[in-house]
Amino acid sequence: MRDLYDLPSRRLSQFDITLFKGIFYYLPDPITGLRIASELTREVLLFNTQTAWGFPDGFLRPGRENAVRLMSGTYGLNWRPTGPRTLILVLKWLGYDSSKLVFHQQNLNNPRLGRMEIVASKVLGLINEVQAETKLI
Repeated sequence: MRDLYDLPSRRLSQFDITLFKGIFYYLPDPITGLRIASELTREVLLFNTQTAWGFPDGFLRPGRENAVRLMSGTYGLNWRPTGPRTLILVLKWLGYDSSKLVFHQQNLNNPRLGRMEIVASKVLGLINEVQAETKLI
């Protein structure tokens, strides 16, 4: 198992498609982690993360992470976006010309949390910039 932050030292070739699913909120510095994944992405990034629900869109909300429990983070700190706006701006800054919000849903079992998925492309015109509706799950 490798640490995401160690990937640049491995000098890997770029991938056409990168799946960045379920790790953003576990990272103590998620923007750097996303930048590392983006530098390894030639065309498309599929981004999926847990969100903090019930807050204005456009922020990263910090939280404590259990570093021991199975399926939890290892750093003790997490960052949950409050909606898609922040991540779409970050993805544009990272060189993605277009992005599409696939979904942003509230978790009814834990109403303080949600989940969202965004597809982003570095190739202009590859995906439509159509925003999905926010839904409840």
